[in-house]
Amino acid sequence: MTEPVLEGELVDERVQLPALVDDRTLGVDEQLSAAAWDRIARSTPANTLRAYDRLLLGKARRPDGKHGAAAAPWPHLAWVPWCEVSGRRSGVGTEAATQQTLAEWVAELADAGIGTATIEQGIAAVRRLHRECGHSGQPDTTLALQVLRGELYERTSKQKRRVAPVTLPILISMLEQERFGTTRRPHPTIAERDACMFTLGIAGMLRRSELAALGHEHAEVSDEGLVLWIASSKTDRMSRGAEVVIPRGKNPATDPVRQYEVWRDRLGDATGPLLRAVGKAGRVGGALTPDGRDVARRIKVAVAAAGMNPALYAGHSLRAGGATIAHLGGASLLEIMKQGRWRRVEQVLEYIRLLERFTHNAAGKMGL
Repeated sequence: MTEPVLEGELVDERVQLPALVDDRTLGVDEQLSAAAWDRIARSTPANTLRAYDRLLLGKARRPDGKHGAAAAPWPHLAWVPWCEVSGRRSGVGTEAATQQTLAEWVAELADAGIGTATIEQGIAAVRRLHRECGHSGQPDTTLALQVLRGELYERTSKQKRRVAPVTLPILISMLEQERFGTTRRPHPTIAERDACMFTLGIAGMLRRSELAALGHEHAEVSDEGLVLWIASSKTDRMSRGAEVVIPRGKNPATDPVRQYEVWRDRLGDATGPLLRAVGKAGRVGGALTPDGRDVARRIKVAVAAAGMNPALYAGHSLRAGGATIAHLGGASLLEIMKQGRWRRVEQVLEYIRLLERFTHNAAGKMGL
């Protein structure tokens, strides 16, 4: 029976672990040049490198390529540390891990509430690690996948949590509170950064990690509008990149191109990350967290200041809000899919169904 291949295994990855193979001991047909290894290393998106580091080692990779402090929230459950504590083989060495060890690890991740997509990526990372260590085809994933399927069935039987979209009235309220609010009003520099972040995220229907990864070199402005280059994304595994076009808006307060220009002029330079950390006193710092957690945090702060429940909003609220606002404005399904780079119609219809669940409802036409 052919063993199922997980989607995560298709990611070309070289986990940063102690050297396991010395090319000098191999025949010429098995050797790779330093230039070839360098190309292989550079072919992997940075987000994937960081994800595999957290899953296998429990540590985050710093921009200099070295590993920093333990990565929250579950470094003790990362594969290698967990195997060491449990007294089990991890595959780093001469012996491979057993399928029972992999299944037990998956069960512990599931009990800890780790997302099923993350667990699936973890299984793929362990398989990749074993290939790196010379244990190709190990460990058997049959038991681990059965555990994962059971967890997935249990979770999907419960109601799926949907984040609330940032619609146009909510966006206006968020921006007004940051600029003119009487309570919890941030420094004007923070308000300018957030206005750029929120409007670009909605108009471009961007993921939070895509916003965090934007650099000055990824934006080109003209009289017609703004063109953003998304170098890589969650669904762009080969990092082919994509162009996102944002026309100029009609309302100066919510015009994403104008807000970009205001923030660009505030920075005063044309290099480095576009969206940056800003201190309470207005001092501009370095890049946001690569996974976009800073984006999600600012959304929650802004919606709370606008009088809404921050628990209902997350980093995805901007992307969902863009699809929602566009649909209400009369954009076609094809136009929304193109702007948000959705591949399946069902993904966009989910936002529309949620929006129209009361207005397009048979019970509402009964006259009760």
